[in-house]
Amino acid sequence: MAMALEQARMNVRWASGLDMVTGIWLLVAPFVLGYASVGSALWNSVIAGVAVALLAASRETREGVRQAAPSWINAAVGVWLLIAPFALGFSGVTEAFWNHMVVGVAVIAFALWSALSTPRVEA
Repeated sequence: MAMALEQARMNVRWASGLDMVTGIWLLVAPFVLGYASVGSALWNSVIAGVAVALLAASRETREGVRQAAPSWINAAVGVWLLIAPFALGFSGVTEAFWNHMVVGVAVIAFALWSALSTPRVEA
């Protein structure tokens, strides 16, 4: 039982760590990929990046490992990243569009992995 609990904690930390890195990528992507001049794409990347990174970081603490809610919220942010290019009108900006699509899928995957790995029983 203790081994399974420790494995669950490790899964949460790995998934959340990868999600945090993905959030940090969202912060720098507009500048690296060259779409910082597209206001809606820039601000969506920055705001979503901060949200993803902070929510994922909150799961890295001992108490945070037991709380799945931040990961579920991150999954919703990931869904937003898939919708945003159409809703905010930058679907024609190739770099921003594809970055949001790929990162959105990654955020959803890491967030679901983290949420579903949350330990059910605390020893």
